[in-house]
Amino acid sequence: MMNFNLEKDFKSLCDLLATYQNVWNPEVMNSYPQSLEAYPSEWLTDITNLSEDIQWRIDAGISYNEIREPKLKNLLNNLKKLSTFQKLETSEVLFSDTDFFKMKEKKRHEIKNISGFLSQKTNLAKSCIDVGGGIGHLSRTLANKHEMSSLIIESNKEFCEIGQKVNKKLNIGKINYKSEPFNKNSTYHCGSNTFALGLHACGDLSSEIIEYSVNNCLQNILSFGCCYFKTKLENHCFLSSYGSKVDFNLSKYSLTLASRAHTGLTKKAFIKKKRVKSYRYALHLFLFHHLKQTEFKEVGESKFSLYEKDFSDYAAEKLNYLGIEKIEKQTLEDFFESKQTRKLIEAMFCANIIRWQFGRAIEKLILIDRALYLKESNYQIELGELFDENISPRNVGIFAKKLP
Repeated sequence: MMNFNLEKDFKSLCDLLATYQNVWNPEVMNSYPQSLEAYPSEWLTDITNLSEDIQWRIDAGISYNEIREPKLKNLLNNLKKLSTFQKLETSEVLFSDTDFFKMKEKKRHEIKNISGFLSQKTNLAKSCIDVGGGIGHLSRTLANKHEMSSLIIESNKEFCEIGQKVNKKLNIGKINYKSEPFNKNSTYHCGSNTFALGLHACGDLSSEIIEYSVNNCLQNILSFGCCYFKTKLENHCFLSSYGSKVDFNLSKYSLTLASRAHTGLTKKAFIKKKRVKSYRYALHLFLFHHLKQTEFKEVGESKFSLYEKDFSDYAAEKLNYLGIEKIEKQTLEDFFESKQTRKLIEAMFCANIIRWQFGRAIEKLILIDRALYLKESNYQIELGELFDENISPRNVGIFAKKLP
């Protein structure tokens, strides 16, 4: 079912990530200045000396050809090679406007591809539990196109109410709702001939759905991970016997890398990102060097309109948020424009470009671990991309079928 070896790929990713964990593991600002020291100076100099256009192409993963440092170029090319997934096959399924009732374009794309993928499968369970199923778009499709009944487990009561109204309007039966958070220790199925679904279940929820399915010997599983950083644990918990031997931790900061979008980065978005990062880095550098506050502080998100103003305007708002007395505008601007500050900001941004290249590799490690756990539990596995990443960035799914 797969054209790659799960165990071999898992080991290759582990070896590479273990070798360079000082590069991808630290948050660039949270452990400053030690985190910046994790990046070889020649790497940062190499990236710094490249044009903005080439920096963008590296950050977007388009090309590493202009990198002069052979060890860095080799690392990034290996990361890209090891981070690829096979494409899962899907087929065309006809949908009407009624089928797509109240679906946004992204959801339509996901539903069409899932339905086309499942249409090629035989002996699918005819009863499913749809965890975090929202108002029930996927369950409605399974009822219409695949003759399944469904129980939607959705913690948002309003979504359940909307879904019930939609199903009544469209005269669709066989879909029930349970408005509560999913609990892997509860019982939601009626027999093992059940299909467990988790379309973009956040944080630990994807793992919990898989564990629930294995513990109850459910017939089929379809899982798409999402928002890995929303784990309730201090570090990511590996499931497989291979994962239990991993000798490094995936902290929430590391899991943020795995949660990044893979839709491609436009030059315009790169320039925007660079401005945002420069202001954030400068603020923390000001706190560290000027105000002698060595402990990292969260300063909250801001609309981009704030970053379009002078640095002093941005800093004033954030300092006020932190309860710090007002600093003179000129003092803030002088610090931001100083040669030393600009040099540090550039180094941090280049370090960030390198660090973010590890995101897809970390995500793949997480997903292979889940697939290995299922394989160890006597499931046949398919793992690969099912959606167009430009439409649905979290596009990698795991399909599992219980073997006799």
